[in-house]
Amino acid sequence: MILFTISAILLCRRDFASYGLKSEDYGASAEDRVALGLTLVAGAGLLRLLGVQHQPGIKPPTMIEGIIYAVASLGAVVLFCWLLIRQGAILGRVPTLVAVLVLLAVVCAPLVVAVNYHRPVAHTLFTVLWLAFGAGCGEEIFYRGYIQSRVNESFGRPFRFLGVQFGLGLLVSSLLFGFLHALNSVDYFEGRFTFAWGFCIANIFTGLFYGCLRESTGSVWAGAVTHATLDVLVIVPGLSGP
Repeated sequence: MILFTISAILLCRRDFASYGLKSEDYGASAEDRVALGLTLVAGAGLLRLLGVQHQPGIKPPTMIEGIIYAVASLGAVVLFCWLLIRQGAILGRVPTLVAVLVLLAVVCAPLVVAVNYHRPVAHTLFTVLWLAFGAGCGEEIFYRGYIQSRVNESFGRPFRFLGVQFGLGLLVSSLLFGFLHALNSVDYFEGRFTFAWGFCIANIFTGLFYGCLRESTGSVWAGAVTHATLDVLVIVPGLSGP
């Protein structure tokens, strides 16, 4: 996904900045971006306390669990938009160093759990790196960076919700993102074609949250940090289980 996006931008001679792939600040400070990322991480922790979890490759979420994820993600979207309006009074109080340290602690949590439960540390480290850079960053660069930006180029961003300007790109990228994850339970080589529709519904709404991060900051990196952190966090229950 990363190679496709970069290749398409280079071949079409387009500007990387218009696809959210520049490191410059687009109107949101580092404190705001990291604090916004922690919003969905906190939601994931709440789902864990409620016993709702997904272990990739083991058991896809049921439709009920998918709906719970969807409601939680939709709530995160509304909370995010509200925080965006109040960012000067709320998010500005979060020091960058503190927010970064909290995120690093969350990312390192699987390694700590692996050591504590005598799991293979090297395998856990490679899994964390893959989820963070391959899945988290890769999917954000493709779905929010390329697809969302390309659709917005064609149809514009005529809508506005609680301070977030968006267009059809947000909806299209979220739908495709959700339908892709419905294939998580499909194994073509073993002839298993059971679609994880609960996971599909959950990720459509999660995609809306990542898409809002893309629209509000002008960059994919806030969503990439959030996405990578959540993907890493989701493997913790499997490491601490039987």
